[in-house]
Amino acid sequence: MTPMFAPEKSKRRIAGFLSVALATLSGCGGDHRAGAIDDFVYGIDPFATSEPAVDAGERSAAEPDGDFSCTTTNYSETRQYDRIVAYAANSDSLWPGAILHGNSVYDGLFAQASFDREPLSISISLESLDGLGSRLLATPKLSTFRDAMGDILDSEVDGATAANIYAEIEQVHSERQLELALGASVKWLGGAASIAGSFNFSNEKRKSRYLVKYIQAYYTVDVDPPGRPSDWFAPSVTVADLADQFGPGDPPVYVASITYGRMIAFTFESDYSADELGAALEFAYKGGVEVSGEVSASSREVLDKSRITAHVLGGSGGEAAKSIDSFDGLMDFIRTGGNYSKDSPGAPIAYKLNYLANNEPARLSFTDDYEVRECVRVSQRIKVSLDSIKVVRTGGDGPELEVFGKIIAAGEDGVTLFDRGEEHAVVISQG
Repeated sequence: MTPMFAPEKSKRRIAGFLSVALATLSGCGGDHRAGAIDDFVYGIDPFATSEPAVDAGERSAAEPDGDFSCTTTNYSETRQYDRIVAYAANSDSLWPGAILHGNSVYDGLFAQASFDREPLSISISLESLDGLGSRLLATPKLSTFRDAMGDILDSEVDGATAANIYAEIEQVHSERQLELALGASVKWLGGAASIAGSFNFSNEKRKSRYLVKYIQAYYTVDVDPPGRPSDWFAPSVTVADLADQFGPGDPPVYVASITYGRMIAFTFESDYSADELGAALEFAYKGGVEVSGEVSASSREVLDKSRITAHVLGGSGGEAAKSIDSFDGLMDFIRTGGNYSKDSPGAPIAYKLNYLANNEPARLSFTDDYEVRECVRVSQRIKVSLDSIKVVRTGGDGPELEVFGKIIAAGEDGVTLFDRGEEHAVVISQG
């Protein structure tokens, strides 16, 4: 996966950048300090991102593969993301208002920059709370945030609080394209790298692979954005302190919100075609909105015969992988843990990052090249058997009919179902 951001720094450029920033300190005073900090942050360019695009190469000639006809096409795809899914190993240490090194985001490190901070306010979107859903962090840091969250979540909840549930279904063709589907580089997936390991991309007998991201979002915690960058720094923080940490290619970004809940990444591999597996998944998930317990016999058979693994993701809530051996097992797995409760408060599953300079979303873009192998079923092997022969009318004087001759199921490989000469005729009664 190629990030559309190059964090290389020129020492000469940084030195000049620092001298300009430090020069603004002349005269000192609070207003000068704040203005210098603001000008410094405003002067760092945001990430260079590319617009979403998909470029397809030429499709290869079709080649037979058993009951299928298969083609391959090379793609180059760019996607943009304004939310980071909680795959990284240290993502559970993030908190709303935390300031991060921008150049660490693409690496999945999410390195925090520590400064003395001014108080800030957080709020929670969880409805039906018996009490205020906001808190002031007098000394903003991870520990005070956790204390505030514990205080909020200790409040009683009036009635059931259902999760916001949705599913994203996407066909997967290669590990590199899987990175785009996950919105992350596999190298920083942490324990969730087992998602990639669930797919055996070298096995061409598997005709289709799908990733279903099933998200149960319980609530979101947001931080009030600063009016200007300097509003978030204590009077002891100077522009020199920021210049020691940030510069060209490394803009300061902050965690604007964290979504809590449960996310399950289901991986599906099947010997059925992509159209057959995709239709079964769309039917089961009802267009990605809710999971249905009622599935047609053919869709149930496709899912029953598919290889399914569920990966539960969510920061400090841990990660787990579970093999699922049937459609019923899939339904049972999904139906557990659908609502928020004090016993099931959820874990961080997604983060939204903003630029400190202007509070705009810090969008990321990734580009990958991958090959798509598409197989279409052109034949179907079926079993034909002769269970019985019924005589509707004998056409003669008696109630019985002598039956002889051949009954053949025609096809590429014809099958004889009945073969009797006249001397071995079968006598069958009418009705």
